[in-house]
Amino acid sequence: MTTPQHIIRLQASNVKRLKAVEVHPEPEGLVIVGGRNAQGKSSLLDAIEMGIRGPRAAPSEPIARGETKLEILLETEDYTIQRTASASGWKLKALAKNGSDIPSPQALFDRMASDLTFDPLAFVRAKPRDQVDMVRELAGIDLDEMDRRRDEAYSHRTRVNQDVKRLTGVISSIELPAQMPVSVDTAEMEARLRQAQATNGQIASLEMGLTALKAKREALKAQISTLEAELAGVMESGKKLQHDHAQLSPVDERPLLDALTNIASDAKVLARAEQKRTAEGELLAAQQNSETLTEQIKVIDREKREALASANLPEGLEVTKDGLRLNGQPLEQASLAEKIGVSVALGVINDPAWRIMLVREGSSLDSEHMRLLHDLAIQRHAQFFVEVASDDGEGATVIIEDGMVKS
Repeated sequence: MTTPQHIIRLQASNVKRLKAVEVHPEPEGLVIVGGRNAQGKSSLLDAIEMGIRGPRAAPSEPIARGETKLEILLETEDYTIQRTASASGWKLKALAKNGSDIPSPQALFDRMASDLTFDPLAFVRAKPRDQVDMVRELAGIDLDEMDRRRDEAYSHRTRVNQDVKRLTGVISSIELPAQMPVSVDTAEMEARLRQAQATNGQIASLEMGLTALKAKREALKAQISTLEAELAGVMESGKKLQHDHAQLSPVDERPLLDALTNIASDAKVLARAEQKRTAEGELLAAQQNSETLTEQIKVIDREKREALASANLPEGLEVTKDGLRLNGQPLEQASLAEKIGVSVALGVINDPAWRIMLVREGSSLDSEHMRLLHDLAIQRHAQFFVEVASDDGEGATVIIEDGMVKS
């Protein structure tokens, strides 16, 4: 782990409004940079940031007006950083404590810094959604995959619960009698009916034949003298028909028709019962599926809690899908002091080697917030450069006047 670094000496010349300054700040606590507006206070903080980050932190015109070259020297516990800029570009020379050159110094200095090092109150100003993203990035937390799986399980459970509601309605709408009918094979009953109808048709046909023969017999009696032979044959036929008729008995069709009607009614009841059993089976499966998805959501939520718990977040700070919460309340409802505390804690969450923070809104902080910043700097072994506008420079560690340190 790299030793924490603080600025123990700063020299800057021709940086924006600065002419030539040299400052030897205390390594821990607040360094109040005071003075009237447009004197070079912001330029001093900019010189620190440009010294560490280089041209990507520089404005379009970093060199003081009328000058051709700027120079910045930062000395820390372990490094000496010399950075210059002119029309030919930027140059960086970095030496270790023993005087040896540092290979790839810019990459080293970038790794040593936190995103909030150069503007810790950027977190306070950010929108809630952006604050969540900043916390995740600073803490190295990637919840996107967990959120995706949770959303997927939640959506699936919503659809399953819709099925549960639909199936519950289907089941409640099916009314069944207390005494359920027995399922009957209608084919057999219909066959018996057809047999009865055939028998009754045969009887009717035979009855019609007898009636016709009787009529014919009466006619033959009138001609008996000439038709005795024919009458004898007819009588024989009549005897046979009477014999066949005697062998058959009429069948009442009404019970069979009633039975078929009852079977059809029972079939409807049985069909509703089968529909209910099917719906009950689907309901049970849907309820079990919903419970499984609920358990999946609980597991994902537990994974998120564990990931956040291991992220070394500031005490009381929680990351939720809807935003950040501090001590159970939305962070946006927290006081400015609480937000500053969170912001500073996040700035050193990953123990960055640069224990330097540049606070540019010092004029908006009252004495209570200043004391809070001081206490936080001491607790975190950090060095906060705080820019404060004032006419007399009261309470300032360094007063900048006309681009120079006021003695």
